[in-house]
Amino acid sequence: MLEILQEGSGAERPVILLYMAGTGNMGPTLAALVPEAFVLSEKGNFEAPNPFHNGFSTWQDALSFAESFGFKASHLWLVGFSAGCWLVREQLRSGAPATVTLAADGIHMALQETEQTLQEQQPWMTLVQEAIQEKSVFFVSVSATPATYSKDTRTTAERLFSWVRCMGSYENPCITSEGYFRIYAASHGGGANEHKDQINLLLPRMMTDANRLVNASKPTSTSPGKVALGVAGLTAIIAGLWRLFSK
Repeated sequence: MLEILQEGSGAERPVILLYMAGTGNMGPTLAALVPEAFVLSEKGNFEAPNPFHNGFSTWQDALSFAESFGFKASHLWLVGFSAGCWLVREQLRSGAPATVTLAADGIHMALQETEQTLQEQQPWMTLVQEAIQEKSVFFVSVSATPATYSKDTRTTAERLFSWVRCMGSYENPCITSEGYFRIYAASHGGGANEHKDQINLLLPRMMTDANRLVNASKPTSTSPGKVALGVAGLTAIIAGLWRLFSK
């Protein structure tokens, strides 16, 4: 179910879709960081096996709903926190034309890496390459939050993005970047508020940085979903990852 957090202004407006990032007071707080944007928050059970069967909207339906208010969407943002990153990934898989993708403390790899579980991560890998080429913006954050049924976000970033572990504080996160791909790493030791601080303290910084980058550089990507890899190209990526992670 979509909830309007902010209507924005202008004949053309960015459309921002928040997945578990629009909860409580943080939704309006994040929306206000991009005042011209039309901001929607998805409500529902993000832990379900298939959220699309739980009433969540496709990106096409969300954009159509937004534009029914009489403006043209200039950019699409996908912003996920925690389990909301799962739905961001599935929107990318279905071809969402995202100019900005923010994944806050929610990209997890399976404990047992198989060709199938690696294939599930393919939208992130495609997005990394596009961001490195400065065609879109992709920011990821990681914390010291432990995980039980999957790899934690730090370990996942090491395995999936070849990230060299570098943890900063929430006041001064360690930021590694290449092109428009950035990893924000912050922790205060993995305490009870560690995960919440990712949305309360770090995601606003990521939103602000992304908006500044978009306004300065105007990324022109149509989306990772529209990058024509072809079957052979996709197979090569998956096979390469499988060989790397099997070592």
